[in-house]
Amino acid sequence: MVARGRLIILIGLCLAWSGVQASEPQRQVERLTQSDASASIHAPPPQAPALPDNGWQTVSLPDVALPRDGQGSGVVTTWYRLSTEATPTGTALYLPRWQTVGQLAIYGDGRLLWQSTGDLYWNGFNRPVWLPLDRRDGSGAPAELLLRMDSLAGLGGGLSRVYIGDADALLWRYQTRLLLQAVLPSAIAIVFITLAVFGLTLRQSPAERTLSRLFLLAALLFAFRSLHFAGPLDTRLMSSAWFGWLTINAMLGLILISLLFNLRLCQRRLPWLEYTLGGALGLALLTSLPWLHGSAQILSLAGAIYSITLLLSLGAFPLVAVIAWRSGVRAAQVLAVCNLIGLPLAIHDLMLMHYQINLAHPYLLVYWEITFCMLFSYILHRRYRLGVDALENHRRILADTLAQREAELEESYRKLRDAERRDLLLRERQRLMRDMHDGLGATLTSALRMAQQHRGNEDTLTRTLQESIDELKLTIDSLTPVDGDLTTSLATLRHRLQPRLDAAGLSLHWQMDTLPALPWLTPEAVQHVLSIIQEVITNILKHNRADTLHFSTRRDGDGITIQLCDNGQVFSPDAQQNGRGGRGLTNIQNRAAAIGARTLWLPGEAGTCFALQLPGH
Repeated sequence: MVARGRLIILIGLCLAWSGVQASEPQRQVERLTQSDASASIHAPPPQAPALPDNGWQTVSLPDVALPRDGQGSGVVTTWYRLSTEATPTGTALYLPRWQTVGQLAIYGDGRLLWQSTGDLYWNGFNRPVWLPLDRRDGSGAPAELLLRMDSLAGLGGGLSRVYIGDADALLWRYQTRLLLQAVLPSAIAIVFITLAVFGLTLRQSPAERTLSRLFLLAALLFAFRSLHFAGPLDTRLMSSAWFGWLTINAMLGLILISLLFNLRLCQRRLPWLEYTLGGALGLALLTSLPWLHGSAQILSLAGAIYSITLLLSLGAFPLVAVIAWRSGVRAAQVLAVCNLIGLPLAIHDLMLMHYQINLAHPYLLVYWEITFCMLFSYILHRRYRLGVDALENHRRILADTLAQREAELEESYRKLRDAERRDLLLRERQRLMRDMHDGLGATLTSALRMAQQHRGNEDTLTRTLQESIDELKLTIDSLTPVDGDLTTSLATLRHRLQPRLDAAGLSLHWQMDTLPALPWLTPEAVQHVLSIIQEVITNILKHNRADTLHFSTRRDGDGITIQLCDNGQVFSPDAQQNGRGGRGLTNIQNRAAAIGARTLWLPGEAGTCFALQLPGH
């Protein structure tokens, strides 16, 4: 909003400054008015006609020679006589504005130097006049200038101040005024049409597409509206009547679209207001059709149409501004403020069109129309950036999702490979278990039976074979997957050892609590645990002379404690190591260290208690 305000201020300052120059403007000139009953305007002759000496009036510029009253007929010719005095070479004439329905011609010492071109009704009045005055023969500028303005009676005519001076001092001011006053509106109209077409190519919601269509229509109307500032009109491209019809009614169309656009930004509808303005536009379009009127009549209707447009705007713009302010939508609020600013600009231009203020003033409402289009450009740019940001965010989310899916897929592949590896190990263990059971196990069992038949159960060979078979069974049991569950492995061990304990006359008392799963309990660890227990039981059978064995398990924090207590002789591991070396005791210590367990021998109430403390992790 601040930037747009600064732009308007800058344009106003430039236009004001362009009227100032090094030489003083012609303030006092002589004026002569002649009337002709003829209804047609003829091209100015190459030589100025002889003018009477009487009838001249001294007037000050700017001058409104023919106030617009809409009455009278024929052609009125107004002559302005200026004295250039003695000027050096490089002299030029700069006229900021002349305005009439007709034509303008400039004579120097009676010879035609310049004349307006194009249509008489749309004659390029908004384009400043630039005329070098030096003669080709190098004799300097003419001593006297005559400005001839031919006007249709009743439609008005006037002239701003005329500047005559050094061409280098005036040229940049002329070019600045020409750029801002005539070229800029047309150039911006082309830019806005391009932006509007671009806006329609974007993917939008239905509400946004409605805004884009409204802006395209506004851009087209703005282009038609700005054409008469760029003038003059070439009637070979479009007739004067149709050009006037489009130009005059485009203003009311822009007002209607601006209000509709503002309401759509607020997400509000006021059908009664929209229908009222739409009806006014339709009535203006119908009543000013070129089929019903000529160019002069359509131009006469312009004041009435502009006045009706202003009255409707005075009622509609404040109402929509209140709605926009209450909506809280920033873009709608800015547009409403711009519309309110446009009201005094419209009054200024209406007064300028009726010759009620200085003709050197620029028409300002066209710059209000530029602010409306600039606001939509900002909205379009913001939504385009939002779309780009959303697309970038979507791409980022898609990349993150893809990375997450790749990680999940990689984890799935890892689990699948682990499952395949476990399945392969399981099949291999099953094969080994089957081979050991059917091969080595069957052979040892046959050898044990033969030894029992020939040597008896107490023979050393028989005991060795029995221990080998027990060790083999223990190995086979440890190969079975346990998934951290020790209870099943201990139950299997009891089943394996029960016949041996019964044969030795050892009574077994078994007590087990619910045990937690141990994540580190692999088949190899199970074999260590079972081998330790089997070695302890073997020592009890061989050395302790016990007849009762109490086996118990309990939870010990996160871990498990396995305890075996007998009622035989007290066993001391230190005495065992000092006496016979203790190969079995050494195996127990090594296996316990391999799984991170602790072993304890404690004297019991009668006999010895052995404790195996297994870690939880």
